[in-house]
Amino acid sequence: MTNKNYNKLLRKLATANKTKSKLLTEAEEEFKRRYKVYPSDIDFDWWIDQYHYGTGYCSIEDIDANLDKNDIKKYLEKNGSTV
Repeated sequence: MTNKNYNKLLRKLATANKTKSKLLTEAEEEFKRRYKVYPSDIDFDWWIDQYHYGTGYCSIEDIDANLDKNDIKKYLEKNGSTV
């Protein structure tokens, strides 16, 4: 691979990383919109970590099946909010 082609590849990688960061933020904001807390607020960020580290996929069904709504309620009550 030439230096020119390698630089193109590195630019593509940088662009992909920016896109990934934007999408991760969108996913966390949607979680907050749906559940009123950020995943890390209730130690429920295993699913987003799969995307941070590029190791897997998680569906909304996986999230809902594993999410303990009591954790959300406890967090919100502790911080002066309610669901």
